[in-house]
Amino acid sequence: MEKILLLTNAKCGGAERVTLTFAKILHSQGYDVTLLIYRIYEDDRCELLAFIPDGIKVDYISCRYRSLIWRFYKYLRNSDFKYVFTSLPLLNYVNIIVSRFLLNKVSIIRECNTPSRHSKIIRFMSACLYRFANIIISQTDDMKKEMANLYRISENKITTVYNPIDTELIAKSIQAEFKFPGDYKIYVAVGRVQPQKDYTTMLKAFAELLKKQPNSLLYIIGEDQSEYAIKQKTLVNQLNLHGSVFFEGFQSNPYKYLKGADCFVLSSEYEGLPNVMLEALYLGIPIVATASVPIVEDVLQGNRYGICVPVKDVDLLAKAMYEIKKVGKHLGFNLSQNTFVRFLSLLNNRN
Repeated sequence: MEKILLLTNAKCGGAERVTLTFAKILHSQGYDVTLLIYRIYEDDRCELLAFIPDGIKVDYISCRYRSLIWRFYKYLRNSDFKYVFTSLPLLNYVNIIVSRFLLNKVSIIRECNTPSRHSKIIRFMSACLYRFANIIISQTDDMKKEMANLYRISENKITTVYNPIDTELIAKSIQAEFKFPGDYKIYVAVGRVQPQKDYTTMLKAFAELLKKQPNSLLYIIGEDQSEYAIKQKTLVNQLNLHGSVFFEGFQSNPYKYLKGADCFVLSSEYEGLPNVMLEALYLGIPIVATASVPIVEDVLQGNRYGICVPVKDVDLLAKAMYEIKKVGKHLGFNLSQNTFVRFLSLLNNRN
């Protein structure tokens, strides 16, 4: 039985959730899987823990990032893991240096976001190191082209693997009892409250929507303790949205909100491949999303499954939220069973 280590951090963002989903599917395919969670302090809260099922082995490594290469080397050197998977730039670098250069393991790295939106130092480091990984994964073909161009890697070395959906977790989670207030149209946004998600545009658009459709409520699900989040809560008061917008904070079960929503809203400036949008589509929730990455328009298939609007366009976002209608389930994006095969084939080809 092949042993694979998946290194991620204790947060619960898109890259961390995808890493866990990879771990679950690999485990179901007979791989001996360990999820190694990196945190700075031993008592740091592990948001991801609520999503990890029984059967997935979990271990922890705690240190400052500057010490992580040495600590990870000590952890890995006497192990019999064959593969090491990571999906965040800083962890990707550690993976390549330790697994590839020092220990001759198979390093698998995944790009978590649109490369052109990374900082200059991240792009420089990725250009220096990514080419040495054994397996390089992009989320979309457009991302592959950007990676090849910005990181100076041949496209032939990069494989596109769409983000798998954890359908078992969704099916279990939507059984939870939860009801929105009656006689309202419910809009739900899911994602850490940070500048990338551009909640400023969403809140301004929602304020415009309320002028036409006053019986509307907006629920924002995601970590909301940042300085940016505080500014968004202030903006809610400035726009007189108190009582219509609810910041629910981090939730271990965001699906109970999605299942009863009339519309899922994504207002991001940029994305890699937005996991929660795919999950909302799988649940049959109508989507209003910004063109934060080219694949959004492809996924929505000419407004068949939702409406795509330009980034930072308040008026068009408000118009789309007003006009959105119910849609059917987008079963074509049950990616767990069809696109993950490509990832498994990468591993098999290394044997």
